Amino acid sequence: MGAALITQIARRPAAIVAACLLTAFTALIAVRLAQGRRPPCACFGAWSTKPIGVSDIARNIALLVLAGLSMI
Repeated sequence: MGAALITQIARRPAAIVAACLLTAFTALIAVRLAQGRRPPCACFGAWSTKPIGVSDIARNIALLVLAGLSMI
């Protein structure tokens, strides 16, 4: 998906798939937070092993906005 977005090959379908995947990840984070669980994220490798939180949902929403803009 990333390569398709960078090279502009099938930009719209790749952006849609990326947005759907990110939406699913965001929903899973929200479910974990609702359950009171805060496992380490490590979303960006070993450097970011802090527990998940509302900031992760906010970051993902911002990324979803960017994905939406790339579909235009």
